[in-house]
Amino acid sequence: MQKKEQIGAIEAMLFVAGDPVPVLELQRVLDLTELELYVLLQELQGQYKQECRGFQLSITAETAQLLSNNVYADCVERLL
Repeated sequence: MQKKEQIGAIEAMLFVAGDPVPVLELQRVLDLTELELYVLLQELQGQYKQECRGFQLSITAETAQLLSNNVYADCVERLL
């Protein structure tokens, strides 16, 4: 799997999961080392920030999770 596809797969898995996903599970599914996975997560996180997307990526030592971007909190509150 190419880097672009790996990032897309991470994004799809995090989107579907909703809850925090253990980093070890992402590593297992994609057959990546911890370092390889964190490089991809950091790149995805940077893309979201740079493009001011509706999502932001929360990364901890143990999990990763897609969250709505706080910049749009007012819009989300009005919707809900």
